[in-house]
Amino acid sequence: MAMKKTLVLWGAALVAQLFSCGWGKPDPAEILPGGRWLAAEATRDGKPTGTLTDLFYEFLPNDSLYTNIAGSPQGMRYYIVDNVIQQRKGPFDADLVIESITPAEMVVHTILNESEFRVRFVKQAQQPQ
Repeated sequence: MAMKKTLVLWGAALVAQLFSCGWGKPDPAEILPGGRWLAAEATRDGKPTGTLTDLFYEFLPNDSLYTNIAGSPQGMRYYIVDNVIQQRKGPFDADLVIESITPAEMVVHTILNESEFRVRFVKQAQQPQ
């Protein structure tokens, strides 16, 4: 009985170690492309804001990005470095730090125009073609 308990504890410790090292952690590069992400809620400097209610990001497989962050929809480039989405080659550069991500939801924060934004996005279901 003691051997079985030891094996169970050892197995649990191994699994915990694997997850703490990042194994099993979602990979943004695999989750982001192929869908449109819609802002579900946002805060500006810690207070709810309605200025981002129509915000969307659409990540395409070739590192292209389509968003209306600058007011009107336009294409840009994006790169993922560690847990940061680097938005580039548009009207302005931005770094979106990913706090959490699943295939259905993503929470990011960034600083734009000296204000800190935190946005929860939900992934829009893909339309059948």
